[in-house]
Amino acid sequence: MLSKPSRYAEVYAQWKRDPEGFWAEAARAIDWYKPWDRVFDPYAGQYGRWFAGAECNTAFNCLDRHVERGRAGQKALVYDSPVTNMQRSLTYVELRDEVATLGAVLQDLGVGKGDRVIIYMPMIPEAVMAMLACARIGAIHSVVFGGFAAPELATRIDDAKPAAVLSASCGIEPGRVVQYKPLLDAAIGLSGHKPSAVLMLQRPMAQAEMTAGRDHDWASAIADAKRRGRTVFLSSHILPEVEALCHRVAIIRDGRIVAVEQVATLKSRAKRRVDVRVVGDADARWLEGVLNVSDAVANRSMLAFVAQGPIGGALDAVRGRAEIVDVITHEPTLEDIFLSYYGGAA
Repeated sequence: MLSKPSRYAEVYAQWKRDPEGFWAEAARAIDWYKPWDRVFDPYAGQYGRWFAGAECNTAFNCLDRHVERGRAGQKALVYDSPVTNMQRSLTYVELRDEVATLGAVLQDLGVGKGDRVIIYMPMIPEAVMAMLACARIGAIHSVVFGGFAAPELATRIDDAKPAAVLSASCGIEPGRVVQYKPLLDAAIGLSGHKPSAVLMLQRPMAQAEMTAGRDHDWASAIADAKRRGRTVFLSSHILPEVEALCHRVAIIRDGRIVAVEQVATLKSRAKRRVDVRVVGDADARWLEGVLNVSDAVANRSMLAFVAQGPIGGALDAVRGRAEIVDVITHEPTLEDIFLSYYGGAA
């Protein structure tokens, strides 16, 4: 079978003729929340800046868009360790859900957009999840080679000043188990900056001793977040005005809560509002609780989506406390949510 001739010379010539046009076309292959103002701004920063003014999310481009476009069941990550003889694979939807939950755990630990997180882990699937979870919430991650000596790790802690450290109890090398937790504890003791939280993945080969008040068990935190319905939701429809996640809301069907979802806080120059999605019958007490949450943040209004039957006096609890922006009587789609907010703007 004859191989196809290389297009390298052709592609290189295209780039050479028009570098900005070449990379602008290449950039259309990924999803952007906001397009660039300039493909390249030579006056931004020390070396110029590509795609100045643009916004995207790396985690969304790695995971969510593939789920949305029919590849949910395809393998996204295959782990095959010749050292531990362990194999594991995750599909795009499985990896997305794990990353979204881990992102919520980081938020619960106080990590926010712009914060730094050090990842001090062996080459296991959770290390990939950690990096993607940081990208998902807008945190900046610094990967430190697992097993680095305490003084070198302390230097990196002082340099990055992380809000949290994600680590594992140990790494496995041929013929030995390298315990990471004593090295991490020593590094934090040496460093001037003290991370407020450590998320520790306990591996079966070695159990780490935990420091009360600072250390959190990875598996327990993930299980608790899943039980509470904590996640970090992203969508290709989310525009730049979507600033952060605000609170949890219940999805109610046939009089019972069947799921709990995170709801995005939409932020614009003129106002901020909380979006509330209600599916099925909701009582006044439940909506009152939602309002109490929203009262903690000033200048909010409500967007209530109601499906599968009337909600009786529940809307009366909202009136006077918040603006009823829209009520629909079908299962809301992302287009419903965001088109309603933007008054039909695409």
